Amino acid sequence: MTKILVIEDEKHEMENICFVLKHAGYEPIKAENGQIGLEMARTHKPGLIICDLNMPGLNGYEVLDDIRKNHETSDIPFIILTVFPRPDDIDIEFRLKAQDYITKPFYFKEFLARVKSCLDKSL
Repeated sequence: MTKILVIEDEKHEMENICFVLKHAGYEPIKAENGQIGLEMARTHKPGLIICDLNMPGLNGYEVLDDIRKNHETSDIPFIILTVFPRPDDIDIEFRLKAQDYITKPFYFKEFLARVKSCLDKSL
C-alpha cells in the first residue's frame, strides 16, 4: 500500500482528502502543518506528498524547498494544493520543483486520477 503524506492545515479538507485516499487503496499520513510534514516525510518516506500552498508557519513553498534540498526526501513526488485558479499565479521555479498542482476546490475523481498519474510517473 502506497503511503501518501497529506500536509493540510484545514482539518475538514484534510479529513476529506484522507478519506478518499484511504478508500482508493492508499495509506494517508496526516500532517497539520509544514513543520510536522517535514518530520513525517523524513520518518515515513512516503511515495507521494500532497501539500497545501497557503499555511501558517512553514508554507508550501518552504516545505517543497526543504524536501528538495534534503537528500533523504529529494526524490519524493510532490503535488501542490492551491486556491490559485491559474498556473501563472504560482511561482514558476516552484512549479518546476513539483510534479503537479491541483486547484481547490476539486472533484475527487480528478484528484485521484492526478495522484495515480503522479505515482505512475515516479516508478
